[in-house]
Amino acid sequence: MDYLIKKEKKIVYCILDNIEEFYSTTSQEIARNVSDFFLSLVVSKNYDIIIDKNTDALLERAAQDNFYTHAVVVITGTHTGLSERLLQAIEKKCNEFFTLSGHVLDRGDAYYEIHNQFFIVNLDEYKRLGKPKMGEVSWNEVHEKIEPIRSEECVRGDKEIPVWIKNGFTNKTYKHKRHGWNFFKVGLENNAVFCDVGDEIRNEKNYLYYEYDHVFYRHVPNLFDYQLICNNMVTPWNSDIILENETIEEDALDHYVTTGTGLNWIYNITQLGYHENTKVTFVDNSYAVLNFMKSLIETWDGKDYDIFYMEQLKFVPYGYNLDLEKHKENIKIWFTDFQKRFENFTDVWNTIKKLKFNFVLLDFFANKNLSFIDPKEITFVNVSDVFNHVPYAHIAPVKFRVARENFLITTIKNIGPKIYFHISFRLGFVYKTNLSTEERIRFGRINAFVLWDINEFNTPTWQIKNWKSLCPITGDVRIL
Repeated sequence: MDYLIKKEKKIVYCILDNIEEFYSTTSQEIARNVSDFFLSLVVSKNYDIIIDKNTDALLERAAQDNFYTHAVVVITGTHTGLSERLLQAIEKKCNEFFTLSGHVLDRGDAYYEIHNQFFIVNLDEYKRLGKPKMGEVSWNEVHEKIEPIRSEECVRGDKEIPVWIKNGFTNKTYKHKRHGWNFFKVGLENNAVFCDVGDEIRNEKNYLYYEYDHVFYRHVPNLFDYQLICNNMVTPWNSDIILENETIEEDALDHYVTTGTGLNWIYNITQLGYHENTKVTFVDNSYAVLNFMKSLIETWDGKDYDIFYMEQLKFVPYGYNLDLEKHKENIKIWFTDFQKRFENFTDVWNTIKKLKFNFVLLDFFANKNLSFIDPKEITFVNVSDVFNHVPYAHIAPVKFRVARENFLITTIKNIGPKIYFHISFRLGFVYKTNLSTEERIRFGRINAFVLWDINEFNTPTWQIKNWKSLCPITGDVRIL
């Protein structure tokens, strides 16, 4: 299916929906959730997306016209970790010349394999070769092929994974055929270039081998590492910035409510307006974040943010590979740029930190009231991207997150329809096409925000049965 076709970028993402072949209901559910998050990342970067259950169908669709230069085939369940660097690494790789870059495997008893979890195809080369079929798996089919010449160098010391292969000269008898055998055969006979994806992509791409339970359960703990890191490592910066045209009707706020972390809240409250009795409430599900923000208010002098941050960094999750010196330098660079938004940041900070501050430990995924918000006050609430946050993507299905986003909006409306609301990422921005004017709103009075009907979402193939919210008797729509 054509999930999203805008033709703004030359690289197209081809998602191979292989979930039905995954071993257990547990692995399938996690793969669906992880795939939804991957989808949101690719959509947010304006890449086109094609989904199918067959790699040949994906490549044929990608090569229908001469628009796309490369097709990135990614299997469902692929995870990008805590960053967007995979997409950047793919862009960089596509500047190199190759026919196919992927996980090239030499299993010994089978002809060479293109692992279907991830590979990139140069579509000009694909068309030059006559759009060859990949060649599907065929066990115990004894056959003879010219044995490719392979690099002596192996990927990370694994003898099964050469860095490159070229056409050979001698025949060899193989016992099995694996995915990609025909593409290799045709390509090698026609001077195609086959190579590994390289460490940069490998370091940013995670796959849990959902097909094999004994392997899956060794890899799935990696996803829980993200929760440990995000709940305990305070992010020094954030991206929630109020735009120039996002203003309030009144002169100043009585109450500014926001998720914790970063310093952009200082810029935002300055833009929106405050007075000497304005309250600021930090709301977060992380004790570490709230503790950091409290220390920021009580002890930071508004200078050398990088030094202050590192002094607050008491514990780094065990095994988290973070270059602290580089991290500190990046914070310093960011803070230098941030201060340029103000004529005199230190003066601004010395004024703002005299306001009244509250710290609320709260999880928007849980059923909690917001009784700390007074309907009589002029209030602004920022919830950032809380409903599309990396560490919870694998355990929080989109359907659940839609329900929680709708619940929060309804709850705030019930407190006061004139409360100002800001949400940097709404789920419908990714999973719904043809958004109405009301559905595009990120900032405004809460009564202007509409609820999502998941039945109207652009459903990927792996969620056809799940993204429905209907009365089982009448078939009427039920808003989550």
